[in-house]
Amino acid sequence: MTEPLPVDRGTAVITGASSGIGAATAEALSAAGFHVALGARRTERLHEVAARCVGPTTVHQLDVTDDDSIMAAVAEVERAANGGIMALVNNAGIAIGGPVEGLALDEWRQQFEVNVIGVIRTTQLFFPLLSAPRQPGDTHPRRIINMGSVSGLFASPFIAPYAASKYAMEALSDSLRRE
Repeated sequence: MTEPLPVDRGTAVITGASSGIGAATAEALSAAGFHVALGARRTERLHEVAARCVGPTTVHQLDVTDDDSIMAAVAEVERAANGGIMALVNNAGIAIGGPVEGLALDEWRQQFEVNVIGVIRTTQLFFPLLSAPRQPGDTHPRRIINMGSVSGLFASPFIAPYAASKYAMEALSDSLRRE
């Protein structure tokens, strides 16, 4: 016998939800009663994740390096979530490695464009949905969750671009929390 879903907890948007931590987060939040709005560049993989979720899901093509892609996802989520969301999980990311002395600047730029600028861009564009007026009796706190890494605290050789981007995420998250 299947257990009933918990009370509807609202919508959680997850970037990079097509695999790994993003997919696992989607499944866990769905099981906890959230509507999950799955975002990633490749939607075919998102449909596989959605099939594993127990609650309502929506799939959105969302590339954190493309303003038009994010704005389209914001509009779709706003319609599906009746105007507001409970959480934004900034999980999309890449890892570029190699020796500092030999890594092309374009690779550094790509690392930061996805892991740092992409988080800022996504947070800014989804923020109005996080701060939408609440329904009477709604006291649930809104959350922005930025997926970090131990590499943001302890850098290792040959992963300087990734470690630097995750260190930047630590500072960004600290500032955002205090704002």
